[in-house]
Amino acid sequence: MAETGEARRAQREGNRGRKAREAGRERPGDREPAGDGTAQERARTSAVPTPHDRFFLAAFSNPAVLNDFLAHYIPPAICQQLDLGSATIESGTVIDASLDIGHSDLLISIRFRDGNDALIYVLAEHKSYVERLVTLQILSYLVKIWLRDRANDRPLRPIIPLAIYHGARPWNAPTNFRALFPGPAAVEQHWPAYEVTVLDLSTMPEETIAGDAPLRAAMLTLQAIWQLDVLKRLAAILELLRDAAESPSVAELLVAVLRYVGTTAKGATRPDFERTVRAVFADAGDGTMTVPADGWIAEGLERGREEGRQEGRQEGRQEGLERGLNEGLHQAIELAVQQRFADAPPGEVAALLADLRIAADADTLRTVLRAIVAGEALDGVRRLVG
Repeated sequence: MAETGEARRAQREGNRGRKAREAGRERPGDREPAGDGTAQERARTSAVPTPHDRFFLAAFSNPAVLNDFLAHYIPPAICQQLDLGSATIESGTVIDASLDIGHSDLLISIRFRDGNDALIYVLAEHKSYVERLVTLQILSYLVKIWLRDRANDRPLRPIIPLAIYHGARPWNAPTNFRALFPGPAAVEQHWPAYEVTVLDLSTMPEETIAGDAPLRAAMLTLQAIWQLDVLKRLAAILELLRDAAESPSVAELLVAVLRYVGTTAKGATRPDFERTVRAVFADAGDGTMTVPADGWIAEGLERGREEGRQEGRQEGRQEGLERGLNEGLHQAIELAVQQRFADAPPGEVAALLADLRIAADADTLRTVLRAIVAGEALDGVRRLVG
């Protein structure tokens, strides 16, 4: 009977979510900068790609950008062992949908200089909060990749995990999986350990972003998207690309930049956006365009609008389901907490529930609920929330 009641509540919540989406849709990316850390915001495996996902894939699927990125941002000791010229993106542009890994992830096949195969897994983390369990999240993806290899009779290949983070706040979560485990040193040998290299663009000075103009433009765009002076930064980014804009690959990257900034950045009005772009591409002598900037502006904004319409239709359905599920989990946890920690200080219990509302995704909520039911102490539950 409890499950039936929870299902009814989830259905009602889902209906409310769909109606809210129909009543007034946000611009693409509107929910990202808010940084409230809700479970909806943190659902990476959503069926709906975001504008951040699309820009990341458009930029880093470009072979010139990708190879330059690998050369500059793989740890040097590892990079020396790799044949960068052999790098290819597996399965077209993104990881197989069957792996259910997400829309902002690239799996790159590459060979060691000795001829053996390896994989580089690149994850773009573009949320406005830090995912404390990102190493667990990535580990689950790595296991799926290895299982897929075994199903295809391939040997296990080493995977080098990289995360490009461009959220609104500095990264402060563990980058080594072993750091997630509490316990005495005597059992550390039984804890799995692997390291994720995190490139935190939120704290990286612009002048330290290395690479040729297309890579630097892509990285600087990811860094600029949350900033109040995004249009000033956009002008500098476009200047990087201006001299090579006749190259088809650079022109496509330029359109992707305009689409991303024009439809996603906060505080940038369309007139100011268009004025900024035209100023960069205006001839210094007579004010005429040196390249078809008007066409790029129109193409970028039109692509962004169409993607936004598609995203809105898909997101309305997906968000209703997510909100209903998470609300049901929250209600179950609140009941379990009231029973399990009835003698605990009320302030500590209230703080725990508040943290769960702010910072927990669906997977964490399930883990917390199982831990409470299993008899975990209050301090142990708090550690799960982070």
